[in-house]
Amino acid sequence: MNILRKKISKFGEIKMVSVPELLIILIFALTLLLIISERVHKTLAAMMGAGFALLIAIIPDSYGEVLIPDVEHLLELLEVDLLLVIIGITLMVGVARTTGIFDYIAIVVLKKSGDNQYKLLFALCVLTLIFSALLDAYMAILLIGSITIVGCEALNINPKPFILGEAIFADLGGTMTRIASPPNLIIGGHFDIGFVEFFILTAPFVFITGILTYIFWVFLFRKDFSKKISRRNYEEILLIDEKLVVNNQRDFNIAIIVLILTVFCFAIASFLPFKIELGYIAIAGGFVMLGLIGESVDQALEKVEWSLVFFMIGLLTVVGVAEKIGILEILAAPIEFFCEINLLGGIIALQWINALASAVLDNIPVASVMTNVMDTLLEDYPALHFNPLLVSVVIGTNLGGNITPIGSASTVQAVSSLNRLDNPQFRVTFLEFVKYGGITSFLQLLIGTFYIIGLWLLSI
Repeated sequence: MNILRKKISKFGEIKMVSVPELLIILIFALTLLLIISERVHKTLAAMMGAGFALLIAIIPDSYGEVLIPDVEHLLELLEVDLLLVIIGITLMVGVARTTGIFDYIAIVVLKKSGDNQYKLLFALCVLTLIFSALLDAYMAILLIGSITIVGCEALNINPKPFILGEAIFADLGGTMTRIASPPNLIIGGHFDIGFVEFFILTAPFVFITGILTYIFWVFLFRKDFSKKISRRNYEEILLIDEKLVVNNQRDFNIAIIVLILTVFCFAIASFLPFKIELGYIAIAGGFVMLGLIGESVDQALEKVEWSLVFFMIGLLTVVGVAEKIGILEILAAPIEFFCEINLLGGIIALQWINALASAVLDNIPVASVMTNVMDTLLEDYPALHFNPLLVSVVIGTNLGGNITPIGSASTVQAVSSLNRLDNPQFRVTFLEFVKYGGITSFLQLLIGTFYIIGLWLLSI
């Protein structure tokens, strides 16, 4: 009965809210609906919502208080470290890409995989997994997908199972590190989780799930993979000189060194005797990369994902203002219902609810809302173990994007690249992707369920 009284109390509060609070609830709902519907650009929707929410947030209530009294309180909502990571990583990767480093690695992997489709799939998926974990899931599929299509055309094989497989592994790799995806940046930054701590919690799951996903993917496309690659076609791949993609050997070497040092600094940051944020490291790496390689500043700044940056600013503002009036406590009610019955069951339910939400929504707003829901759960249930809760949200938010072709940026990019090909046999419909991605995601989430149970038992 306690939880029932709590929910009645919360809904009772909503009925008695002031006009400004009702307007904020309306703005919050409309912003999410605009993002979901894609009637307008999601960044524009988030910025419009933030603008209206901030205007309402400075209206005094009956006690003369305002929700956002000054800029300092606004900056608390924005999580500046998250924004600096996005700017720094996209700047660093964008400048490094001009040196040919990523094309070079992809071509070498393509040549070393031999004339065996199973080995080729494994090599490309592992490379995608690594790139997505250390750089960004969307960037990984963008870099490797283009090389994969060229390679498949030269080998005269179907690129569909390779590109779709890379999208699946990009989102899987996106669960592994704190910098691998925007949801991870939001969740990790909100709870101030170190790079290594995050990796230790998620890497075993990614390793186990990666192996089983590869086996299952081979089974799904067994007819395509069973066809042998012509030796003559493979010899054409061997004729490709990977050194030709290196524009400048000095810049190439600098890019390798800066990328390795940046990842190394991410790893040791939590072990240093003084506190250093990941955003500080990311922005430093981006600036050093730009300064040493010497690309035009204007061209380099075009490589920063400014649309994502301003989307995050708008979204975090809307969600933060909504949190001020307690609306996110109501969104936590269904999860709290499961937690009241059984804490472990509530965490498992949270993973599946997150996955379903991320399948039809952009997983960034899902993650942004869920971090605040997690705060509510941790406050209401002191016995709730944090690590299983964290992994549940990370797995559900990232891997739910594999259920539909609109669930994540990497699946959108993969399907778009296939649908641009001249051969209609290589194109992918919405339902076709759901058939492959949905069943694969179900397998991954099922593995995630057992993994969460294991973490829970270890936490007792």
